[in-house]
Parts: sequence; C-alpha cells; structure tokens
Amino acid sequence: MHGALDPVQDGSLLAARVWDLEGIAAQHRRFEAGLPAVAEVAGAGPEQSYRDRTLLVHEWRRFLFRDPELPRQVLPADWPGHRSRERFLELARALAPAADRYVDEVLGPPTG
Repeated sequence: MHGALDPVQDGSLLAARVWDLEGIAAQHRRFEAGLPAVAEVAGAGPEQSYRDRTLLVHEWRRFLFRDPELPRQVLPADWPGHRSRERFLELARALAPAADRYVDEVLGPPTG
C-alpha cells in the first residue's frame, strides 16, 4: 500500500505544473524593484500623486490576469507575490490623500 497523500504537497506539485510560477515570481520581483520608497512619494503634490497612483494601479492590475493568487500552502515559501502586494498597498495608501485631493480639485464642488 502506498503512503498517505499529502494534499499540500500534491497542491504544490499541481500548481507548479499548471502555472508558470517562476515566471510570475520574476514579474513580481521586477514590479517590486521598480517601486519607489514611500518616503519618495510622500511629499508629492496632488497632481503627481494622482498620476503616480494611476500608473501604480495600472501596473498592478496586470497581475490580475497573470497571478492566480493561490493559497500560501501551495506556493513556494519565499513567494514574492505577497511582498509585492504589500508594497503596492503601502504605496497606494501613501498616495491616496494627495491623489484624492487632486480629484476633488479637478471635479470642483457640485453645481446645482
């Protein structure tokens, strides 16, 4: 009789066969390497913050079509997708106040 199946190991093997995890990991690393530090964007004005946040979100959205966002249990222990997601969220939060001010300035007060 064969040993008991390990569902996590089986899931990891299946994930590695079905998805190009190495390629996706490389894309996450490149994305993260291209991100500025929060301190670099913290003092940007409203228009620049809006532009930077728009580009940041545009680049991140590409992962929605590439990365299947598999459970941690079936991904390699050093999966860079978790770190790049945290960096994305951190930068988006840092840019949000000034970017939102820009939108408010452009749209102006409601007229009625």
